[in-house]
Amino acid sequence: MYRNITKIYRNMQIAKSKTTDILNETTREALRFISKHQNVKNSDLVSYLGVNKALVTRICQKLEEMDYISSTIGNDRRIKLLNITPKGKSYKLDNQSFEANYYRNLFADEDSTKLNIFLEVLERAYKKSKFLRKEDESK
Repeated sequence: MYRNITKIYRNMQIAKSKTTDILNETTREALRFISKHQNVKNSDLVSYLGVNKALVTRICQKLEEMDYISSTIGNDRRIKLLNITPKGKSYKLDNQSFEANYYRNLFADEDSTKLNIFLEVLERAYKKSKFLRKEDESK
């Protein structure tokens, strides 16, 4: 089952990459995180994405060059604070729209009762995955 979920997600990413989208999934996820929070630090992204600091620095540089995020210096001059720009918000909304349409089309022919049960199971699995991730991070 998990392989099929991964394959479905991967197929969506491939379909998305055939559009004009130029960001990879890690960069898109960084942008999503920044859009949900204000004054994000690089260290917040390192923890959230589970990647090294150098990669986060490159991602942030790319997003800033594209005018998707802006950075300011915090009270501690060693810390940059990241925020989404209007252009970044627009990109995020377009990306969400693409994904929603993709999944809507994917499940269009499914029985609504069975689909609702499936979505409930997925929601519970997602919540459990968040719990397991936090549990793993605390070790």
